Amino acid sequence: MFGPLLFKPLFLFKILAMYNVRQLQACFANLVGFKQPNDPNYPKLSPALTTSTSGKFVQNSHALCSMENIYNIGPEFNLYEYPDWVPTNDYFTGDYTKYEGVVYKYLMDVEGDPGNELPGTLPDVWKVANPFEDWLIDLYNGSVANLVSSLLEFKKLNNVGRSLIESTELFTGFGMLEDKVVKRGRFCGFQIATTKAKSLLVRIDRIGFQCDTVQEVTFYLYHSSQVDPLGTFTVNITRANSFSWAVVQDCMLSYIKGNLNSDGCFYLGYYEDELEGQAIFRDGNLMQPCFSCGNSDVRLFNMWSKHMEIQSIVVLPAGINEDRTLFDERKIGYQYYQNFGINLSLTVLCDLTEFFCTNSAIFADCLTMQICLDILQQIAFNTRMNAISDKTKALAMADLDINLKSGSFKAEYIKMLMALDYDFSGFDSTCLPCNTRKGISYHAW
Repeated sequence: MFGPLLFKPLFLFKILAMYNVRQLQACFANLVGFKQPNDPNYPKLSPALTTSTSGKFVQNSHALCSMENIYNIGPEFNLYEYPDWVPTNDYFTGDYTKYEGVVYKYLMDVEGDPGNELPGTLPDVWKVANPFEDWLIDLYNGSVANLVSSLLEFKKLNNVGRSLIESTELFTGFGMLEDKVVKRGRFCGFQIATTKAKSLLVRIDRIGFQCDTVQEVTFYLYHSSQVDPLGTFTVNITRANSFSWAVVQDCMLSYIKGNLNSDGCFYLGYYEDELEGQAIFRDGNLMQPCFSCGNSDVRLFNMWSKHMEIQSIVVLPAGINEDRTLFDERKIGYQYYQNFGINLSLTVLCDLTEFFCTNSAIFADCLTMQICLDILQQIAFNTRMNAISDKTKALAMADLDINLKSGSFKAEYIKMLMALDYDFSGFDSTCLPCNTRKGISYHAW
């Protein structure tokens, strides 16, 4: 039953749920801790690893996850020869160097390139290195990524995941050459109101535009709760009168990001004063297409309208600010039968980062087991000479058995994942819908 969870390659599964790994690793930092080793032969750990906000510690989860075994599966840092510090060298974040017998790590947490500053004089630039601790932090962060990936894959395999839409245009076709927008010094574009699903993210992959003049057109993205634009994006028109598409980066619409007010909406468009020539519009009502026409626009509308409302708007010159801060929303005029030359290609998916960060405490047990599982994996397949005994490797291998009836550590981990699945199902009707599976309900024990 659970073989596919562990043996099928990840690329076989299309999971339209995303998350920011680095942000999750920051949110999960100190959720689980490592106990300070009593043996002075092992490096002393800093609070970055010994702090546990949940009260869970890795060494308590399994007898083999002792500090002795953890230290012995890591690289032999004591054999490393670190290069001496050279003031004229270019140093990059994470580089190690040695100065007067002390090993330092380059942080570069300040602007510029202060690598030529003497190690030990700027603690925000160079810190005394603890390579074993750095390796252990990397192991911890890797386990955070493994846990979330396993959980999402598990939900998808049990038909709980929800596919949304991917790279879908608002409509098809283009405007007739004689249908030109008369310029009046306005802001022209779309008002976009996304649904209030807690984890919904609308990503604009491409902006399309049609006008009669070769040029670069700047599009502005606003949110009604913010004075400054969230971003600007350029569409390069290389052929007059033809419709042009431009791939854009980091054009995200999500009310949970950037402290945006959930009652607000987004605006995306251009200023006519910055436009050379004239835009060419296409007839069409984005709020209510012709359902009796049976064309592809209806099909596209039925896809994206589940997650957002889009209206064509103009803002009169009296409401526009010269510094391009948010215009006076009281001056917005709604246009129902033209697009001002604009089309969008959208992807709608679930960004679960915020949910995972807000509810990090419920992941403590699973994360503790995940870290220990990753350690057992390294113990079982360790190749360092005489670092781990054959008996210890065999015990670790036995606890990696995926058969739920085996009572192995990995089997208990799978059951814990199943219990965690029930903990948050139904939190978000779009991205984390209620679990409707019937049958035996498993729990962690």
